[in-house]
Amino acid sequence: MESKPHEPIEVEILEAETRYWQALKDLDTAAIQALSTEPTLVTGASGVAEFGREVLGQTLHQGGWRLDDFSLSEATVRRLTDDVAVIAYKVEEQMTVDGEPLTVEAAESSTWIRRDGR
Repeated sequence: MESKPHEPIEVEILEAETRYWQALKDLDTAAIQALSTEPTLVTGASGVAEFGREVLGQTLHQGGWRLDDFSLSEATVRRLTDDVAVIAYKVEEQMTVDGEPLTVEAAESSTWIRRDGR
């Protein structure tokens, strides 16, 4: 991670986002499901989709791709309410797609919601 957030909410949200990416890398279905809402709205190169937690976890093991490494940078966090924040950042992904190495640079964002103190 290149950027160093200064406010506690920025640190908390960047840590949560990093945990999510690490779970993708580790193919940790339980962690992805725990960090996701029901349902989860996802955007990406394939478009927009909405998944339940169960289906979201299953997609980690499909598709002929694997996240080998990632790096987040230039993160900006905005608190919308006491319990809702948005993070936007750049990510560099080192992947294997259909057996071939691929590096992808993208801009990403997530919305984080605190529920039951988490």
